[in-house]
Amino acid sequence: MIIDGNLFGADNLLPLEQSLVEVLEGEKKKRDAFIEQLANILSEHPIMKLNQD
Repeated sequence: MIIDGNLFGADNLLPLEQSLVEVLEGEKKKRDAFIEQLANILSEHPIMKLNQD
């Protein structure tokens, strides 16, 4: 299905675009927090501690 942007008007799409950006930024923050948490857990693993010596 092809949606013509002019059908909705550019002004009407701006709030949708802003909402999508907010969602993506929120997902990036969640992902970054998960990666940091995982890195912290892995850094405590005995094998990782052996590699630090």
